[in-house]
Amino acid sequence: MTPEEMLGNYYRVVKKIEWLEADAWQLETEIDELTEKVNQERCVGLEIITSRRLVAASGGEPGCGAPRGIDDAYIIYEAQITKLEKELLKKRTLRLQKEEQIRELRDKTEPMRRIIEEMEPDEQEIVEMAYRDNLSNRHIAIELNCDERTVRRKRDVIVETILTKCRTCAALAPHFTQYFMVQ
Repeated sequence: MTPEEMLGNYYRVVKKIEWLEADAWQLETEIDELTEKVNQERCVGLEIITSRRLVAASGGEPGCGAPRGIDDAYIIYEAQITKLEKELLKKRTLRLQKEEQIRELRDKTEPMRRIIEEMEPDEQEIVEMAYRDNLSNRHIAIELNCDERTVRRKRDVIVETILTKCRTCAALAPHFTQYFMVQ
């Protein structure tokens, strides 16, 4: 795999991490809303339980109401709260899975992130424009207000630097070669 392909893969993974983070954030919002709904349902359940106890304590029969009495209301409540708790558990599990995916992807991309972070700011900008934003040398030159040959020359230096550092990383961290195969 060439350094250009490695950088392209790196930025695809970075985008995937961003999507997963957005999904995890959305799930967190849904979990908060669902938790509030479960808490509200539990309050309703406490009212039903209290009513059942009052009826039992008075020795009377549950009154006729919608739906057909306190016992039926309690059965419906139990079914509703069980459904909500299952949904809540499902969303929490999904959020944990997404967080685990994010951690794994960050671990895999950490060596490349460090390599890019060690570059000069102008080199980082060129790398991001070229591989994250998929801009041509000409477009990068226009954005940076410099000559296209300067961008091409800097990209060649950047690619060579990345290749050297990736080989070093691959020697130090075998999992790096599994994700960013260096030839």
